[in-house]
Amino acid sequence: MKRIIIVLFLLCSFANINAQKRYRGFVDLGYSIGVADDSFISCLKQDKLEFLTTHGIMVNSHIFLGGGIGINYVMGGVSDLNIPVYAAFQYELISNSISPFFNFKAGYSFSSVSNIQGPMISPAFGVKFPFKEEYAFNLAIAPTFLIVTVPKEGQDWTEGNIGISIRAGFEF
Repeated sequence: MKRIIIVLFLLCSFANINAQKRYRGFVDLGYSIGVADDSFISCLKQDKLEFLTTHGIMVNSHIFLGGGIGINYVMGGVSDLNIPVYAAFQYELISNSISPFFNFKAGYSFSSVSNIQGPMISPAFGVKFPFKEEYAFNLAIAPTFLIVTVPKEGQDWTEGNIGISIRAGFEF
């Protein structure tokens, strides 16, 4: 019985070490420019300051899977805080050197003040600049799409919020 417990303990220890080597975290700061035509409600055209944190694992040397949460400060006439909660996928073309990457976030953005909340997606294209074995600086451009239902003229209307984000981030 003692041997079985020791073997299980050693297996769990090695699994924990392997998971720690595969863990990746990202902290991104960005600015989103609201773009829309006149058919959208005016409060959806506002710019946002973004703070996002994403955590997960490297499935292999190119693929990351994880999830995250953020805070978006909506600036302008309707000041608001949006809190996106999302699943994340990232594919790096080259591992362990300067590399272009594709990133995709999908989830739900909650509003702390207004009813401007709903499903969101944000594909991103960027470049990773590693500066140590486990650390990197990332730059990306990301269109962000938010689908919201808002009351307008006595009815609920489904509208879209489109923003173009420029993000800088730190990977650890």
